[in-house]
Formats: sequence, C-alpha cells, structure tokens
Amino acid sequence: MLKYIFNYNSMIFKNICNKWRSVIMTFERTLTTQWIEEYNLAKKMYLINSKPKSSTIKHHSQD
Repeated sequence: MLKYIFNYNSMIFKNICNKWRSVIMTFERTLTTQWIEEYNLAKKMYLINSKPKSSTIKHHSQD
C-alpha cells in the first residue's frame, strides 16, 4: 500500500516537473528569440550608423 502511494506521488511529481520543464523551455525559447531579434536590430542600427564613417575613411585612403 505504501509503495503504491509512493509510486503515485512520484508520478505526480514527474508530471509537475515535466510541465514546469516545458514552461521553462518555452520561456527560454521566447527569451532567446526576442534577444536575437533585439541583437540583430541593434547590429543593423550600428551598421547603418557606422557605414557613412567607414565609407568616408575608405574614400580618404583611396585618394
């Protein structure tokens, strides 16, 4: 009887762990995708802002 209760409790515990794991995984996934999007946006902005400077430097070196 005690063994049965223990098995049942461990099963519930496993289910709870799996649910939490899936929640955490989805949270991490959304977090990483959001971070990647932010990073790409920042990189794009940086490249746009730094392009004229780098192009002027290149022009000077060619002259």
